[in-house]
Amino acid sequence: MKLVLFVLYVALDAITGCNISGPENETILKSPGDPLHLQCSCADPQSKPETISWIFTNDKYFTDIPDLSEEEKKRYHGRLQMLNSSAPVTSTLLLSNLTEEDQGLYICQMTSGQTSERRFKLIVQEPSSMPVWVIVVIIIIVLLLVLLGTAVIYWRRRMLQRDSGLPQQTQGHSGQPLEDEVTYTTVVHANRTAPPPTHTHAEEENTEYSSIRVHHV
Repeated sequence: MKLVLFVLYVALDAITGCNISGPENETILKSPGDPLHLQCSCADPQSKPETISWIFTNDKYFTDIPDLSEEEKKRYHGRLQMLNSSAPVTSTLLLSNLTEEDQGLYICQMTSGQTSERRFKLIVQEPSSMPVWVIVVIIIIVLLLVLLGTAVIYWRRRMLQRDSGLPQQTQGHSGQPLEDEVTYTTVVHANRTAPPPTHTHAEEENTEYSSIRVHHV
């Protein structure tokens, strides 16, 4: 008799039980301030689970939704909604304005003699910035380009200076450079007596005065 009752219970549970559709585990990446939309439903539209609940857990919190404590109600005030619908049985969890404290594991459970669940791992973090190694590589490339440009400018200036220092050759009609013309001049040195030095100031003249007597006749 007990065996018959057990078989009937198992058969009834198989008819009314719920197997949640979708992957058993799922990872979701969100940024602070984003909304969260989680959903689980029975694979069989005829399934009618007895209880539906959500559990949230991380290193700091363990929350049984919808059975929230007063402290949890304050933390989720205006941000949390749990919606259930039928045919097929579907449970939806809505959480708005995410924070880093909302990061953790969300478990949807549907129980009807046996429990079926689906797990969502939520990661809340700031949008990923450029990795440090990429920044380092960019800086190195920029420095190399600057050094290369400096070297090219220096080399060109050196070439210009060298070209400007070379004497220009005169080309003939054939295009071949002509030899430089050389003019020879004979210089004759003559020994001449240097003229006496010229006085810049005239020498003073010696003036003598004499007495002249005039006799009148």
